[in-house]
Amino acid sequence: MTLEDLGRRAVACKHWRFMDGMLTTCGLRVVDGGRDYVIGHRPGATRDGGGWYDGPSEGFLPDLSDPATLGCLLALVREAWKGNVAPVYPDSDEALINLVAALEAAP
Repeated sequence: MTLEDLGRRAVACKHWRFMDGMLTTCGLRVVDGGRDYVIGHRPGATRDGGGWYDGPSEGFLPDLSDPATLGCLLALVREAWKGNVAPVYPDSDEALINLVAALEAAP
């Protein structure tokens, strides 16, 4: 299973939303996110120049190799389970798969 496959599984979860600080697979750093929208910028973007995006989140996937995105994913899992999860950091493929599975299984 690839990181992109895991990203697709994550965004399909009912508790998923893009959080501030996440990075997408297309290089967009989220500055304001949600389930249905995302506002962000690409490296080197300026407010009056190009590189900013403000619109639907459809089609965006999280970059699960990015440390900030992983921290946000962990926060989503803890939030979904109301803090009743063991502290874990996805430092291996197996841990990352289990983290996404925990988000999928959240009530």
